[in-house]
Amino acid sequence: MYSGPSVADSSNYGFEKEENAAKWKGLFVSPLRKVCEQVHHSLRARDDALDYVEGLILRLLGMLCAKPQPHTVADVDERVRRTFPTPIDRWAISDARDALERGRKRSHALEVLQHKIDSQVSLYIVAVLEYISADILKLAGNYVKNIHHVDITCQDLRVAMYADKVTNSCWHYFCYSFALSN
Repeated sequence: MYSGPSVADSSNYGFEKEENAAKWKGLFVSPLRKVCEQVHHSLRARDDALDYVEGLILRLLGMLCAKPQPHTVADVDERVRRTFPTPIDRWAISDARDALERGRKRSHALEVLQHKIDSQVSLYIVAVLEYISADILKLAGNYVKNIHHVDITCQDLRVAMYADKVTNSCWHYFCYSFALSN
């Protein structure tokens, strides 16, 4: 059931705090660039766009790992269902379950998460983050192709996300909070 994240849910860890930001800043940029190439091989995402998506993903990660920390995949499922509307929640959960079955290779983010969370739960969370990232970049890439550009900018991401009703409704909180912190 989609209820949207609350401010209290995502404020436990504080990815923006100076002592934590250094651990995470740039961690997702290279994988995000690869995801962009996979969903739109003819487009290039600018650094500002990737930084913006990384900021959104870090906020989502904070919400997914908020106290009480998830101990099982079912705990993460519940948080995904509360955060994203249908059908995005179902697609993200399906993709994450597929990742568990395939046992995707390790990422640096997964290694960092495993210090605090069970390896299966970590893998599941990373798969959810990858799915959501791909969805955002695909949406922005489609917008950029429609306006006949070849680079995805931060502004393109914001316009594409705002124009899509489902994306706008579920990311409004994250976009607004991220804009205030920058």
